Amino acid sequence: MTHNLDPIFEKINSIQKDIGYTNQYGFFELIKKDSESIEKQQTLPIDLIASENDDKLQNYLINQLENHGIEVTLKKIDPKPIAYPSLIANILMIFFEDSSAEAIMDILASQRNHYKKVYLVNNVNSQILIDQILDFCKINLITSQSISFQSEDDIDIFIKTIDKHKLLLLSKLSTLKPVVEYINQIVKTENRILHSQKSLLIQDTMYLKKADSNSFSEINNTVRYSILKNLQEVEKGVKIKYEEFSKPNYGYFSERIAHFINLLKYNDLNQIDVADKYEKIELGLNDNITQEFFKFNETELLKEFRKDSALLKTITQSTFDELNQLLSRFKLPKMTIEKFVLPDLNPTLMVQGNNYMQKNFRGEITKEGRNEYLIALRDYTGIIMVIVGLLMPLNLLIQGVDFFSDGEQVPKTLAEVNNVYEYLAFFAKKTKLAILLITSILSGILIWYGVIDLKVRIPRKRKEERERETQKAKDHLQSEAKRIYNDSYKDWVNNLSNYIRELTQNITFEVDTILKNATKKAQDVSNNKKQQLSNSQSIIDNKLRNLQLAEKTCESLQKSISEQKDRIII
Repeated sequence: MTHNLDPIFEKINSIQKDIGYTNQYGFFELIKKDSESIEKQQTLPIDLIASENDDKLQNYLINQLENHGIEVTLKKIDPKPIAYPSLIANILMIFFEDSSAEAIMDILASQRNHYKKVYLVNNVNSQILIDQILDFCKINLITSQSISFQSEDDIDIFIKTIDKHKLLLLSKLSTLKPVVEYINQIVKTENRILHSQKSLLIQDTMYLKKADSNSFSEINNTVRYSILKNLQEVEKGVKIKYEEFSKPNYGYFSERIAHFINLLKYNDLNQIDVADKYEKIELGLNDNITQEFFKFNETELLKEFRKDSALLKTITQSTFDELNQLLSRFKLPKMTIEKFVLPDLNPTLMVQGNNYMQKNFRGEITKEGRNEYLIALRDYTGIIMVIVGLLMPLNLLIQGVDFFSDGEQVPKTLAEVNNVYEYLAFFAKKTKLAILLITSILSGILIWYGVIDLKVRIPRKRKEERERETQKAKDHLQSEAKRIYNDSYKDWVNNLSNYIRELTQNITFEVDTILKNATKKAQDVSNNKKQQLSNSQSIIDNKLRNLQLAEKTCESLQKSISEQKDRIII
């Protein structure tokens, strides 16, 4: 007669399906393989702690039990574990006349979850050991019974009282109970593993969302507000530099121009001949001085412009190095300046385009020679005319008296004067000679003084004219130099700004292109990962739902086995 254990094995199969494939797959296969052998097994196991003495009744008991299909296992001091699918014994019989109390208690302790009844056979030991065994059985809810075999008939009667069918079912249930408990541990372990995997998937999903939100914003921010800022600072620095250089009087350019212009002398001016009748000679700058002026300007400007170019080159290289380090950190392609089309920075061409005379210098000085003296005499002639003009009324008076008194007698003494006319005639006659003499003397003195003064005034006037014209030439060069320097540095700063602007725009555009491609690629990868994570999470959720079913099935199975065991009373 077989016991119907199919419901138990069906539930175990159901649990295996709910769990799915795990590293315990072999264990479930072993259960399936041995399920039929367990169900068909008819040999009832009983454990026996036998006396080492050659006891006839003990031997007869063992033989009779085996004849009735009961397998007797002699328990040793070091019991070996029972290997599935061997059935677990629920009954222990003890012959312990010569067995140690410690060994018996060790055996009981190791099998306390399996034994349901303990028989104490032919007890002749001390009551202390019996009490220990009885107390142990009571504490562990094990039924205990003392029996005494006086003859073989007593043994036969005892064997007839054994309900083999009931005990065999109990043994099979006891054998399957640890199996189900182990399956329950497998379910809980798988549950913990799946929850850990689900937690990791959730973390990965959150990381992907965070990565999507951040994307490559760090690169954009670093490029716009840190790396490219260095180039913009160069542009600002160059503008401030030339604003300081171009300040009048104390600016660097003003000082350098003043240094060159202060070396200019009158001999550096060329005389340009005009018509012989023209009393002035035009002056112009010597060609050598003009060329030196242009060369000086070009040297000073190019020296500063080349400094700016070297600084810009260094900053640009540093910018690309820093930018490529940032890109390589995110495993993005590097950038090179060679692929950009940028404005040509040619300071020489720029300086040459502004280094010219917008207006030629023209001065003038008086011709040396007679014209120079005649011009000087004109001044003195005017003075003589003024002085003579002051004496003119007296001369006119004298000439008038002579004219109106022609043929008439002019009074010789003041007493002979009878009227005003005669008085004027008398006065004119007396002072005529003195007035003529004074006029002649004054004119002679002035002419003599003018001749003497000419020898001093003409050299001084020549020096003053030369100094004045030299200063005019300096002022002209100062004005032209200021224009050349201002126009050149403004063109240079504009060209530099255009270069930096173009470079910045090219870098920004190239970075945007790289980031767009990288973002698209990363988005594709992210979407694939998200899909994989979503699929994995769905799989885990399904497994968890199945594990919940398996856990409920396992709990139900454990409860069922326990209830069936409890219903079997022996």
